[in-house]
Amino acid sequence: GQQAGQQAGQQAGQQATAGSWKQRSSSSSDAAAEAQELVGSGSGAGEDMEWIFGSRVVLIGLEARRFNFHVAEIQDSYSGRCVVRLGNDEMILVPKENVYMLPESLDDAKERLVFGGHSYGTIYRELARSLSKTRSPAGILDIVLSFLEVSHVNMQDIKVLNCSSQATPNPTYDFHPIGTLEQGISSCWISRTGSCPGGKGCEYITYSLGDKPKAIRSVAMRIPSTGPLSVRRFHLEIGRRELAESTEKERGEREVRPGRTSSELVDCNNRSSGAEQYTNSDSGDSHSKSFDDLYIEKCNYERRRQSEKETGQRQQQQCQRQKEESEETQGLVWTRATPDFHMLRGPKTHPIQEFLIEPAIDCQYVRVVCTENMLGHLHPVYDSIGFWEIRFR
Repeated sequence: GQQAGQQAGQQAGQQATAGSWKQRSSSSSDAAAEAQELVGSGSGAGEDMEWIFGSRVVLIGLEARRFNFHVAEIQDSYSGRCVVRLGNDEMILVPKENVYMLPESLDDAKERLVFGGHSYGTIYRELARSLSKTRSPAGILDIVLSFLEVSHVNMQDIKVLNCSSQATPNPTYDFHPIGTLEQGISSCWISRTGSCPGGKGCEYITYSLGDKPKAIRSVAMRIPSTGPLSVRRFHLEIGRRELAESTEKERGEREVRPGRTSSELVDCNNRSSGAEQYTNSDSGDSHSKSFDDLYIEKCNYERRRQSEKETGQRQQQQCQRQKEESEETQGLVWTRATPDFHMLRGPKTHPIQEFLIEPAIDCQYVRVVCTENMLGHLHPVYDSIGFWEIRFR
């Protein structure tokens, strides 16, 4: 019943959004563009839009694909073109037919949604119109939509389940993927060295959105604007539980990539003991040291051993959490849910860059898959990838 209701809601949603920017963009492939830098390929709102300074818009259908799906701000408009400011503070000139207003619901966390990110009220009206000529039981629409309603994603409910790999910690960063949920630039995640030869790979972080599916309508990422390992290109994948009746062939066709097994996690039990390090460092040399030197070394050794013990305990706890979290993702079938999003280099202020997802995706598990870094194609030494912060809404 839930699947049937969901299909009905999706059909109603398609009718309700028949005039949306996405469908208008795909319906006019012959549109000509006059911009010097960028050439549009779709028909947008054009002159029908109310161009207001500071209005937040999304760019669609540009031949310069690196700018597509970026959320931007109107700065000026004239002669069929718009000047917009991108998330990296770059100003570009684009044809008006490639500029679309953001959905009003994007900034309204209280609006009720159904699967697909559609407005509850819009779908209700479309279904009511479809059923107006039939003898439907009273209250049937409320029952149907109760199966279709989905919550907005909430960053406070999100947690990291696992990642494809992780760089070796240093005194500044531990590169743990959980740092990507922290705002600002005080923490970050980077994949292991060698994971992106030539600047390209398939490194990911898996997130849980909570105890039930949520609607994601946009994704935003912050990178070191001038960092050679910063993400240049990424996309989202969603994980769903495999149906029991699915065949292995169907599973193979749908699955994008299996997750890492628990055996591939970092082994926290192969560290050399502090006593061995102390014995090796002092063997054959203690007789020549004074009592004060030996006492200082003994104190340093005890502090070092205590520190290593605490570090080992933290790593063991982390490994245990990763094993438990990887078990949560067992049996998920991963499918691609978005096109490529292109991060842009910018000023040293490292602004966050946001991308619209249309139609919205509904899932409980999502992967941010990073496929290309900024400078690996120019310098082989840049063979890993990472970012500072991720946001969903």
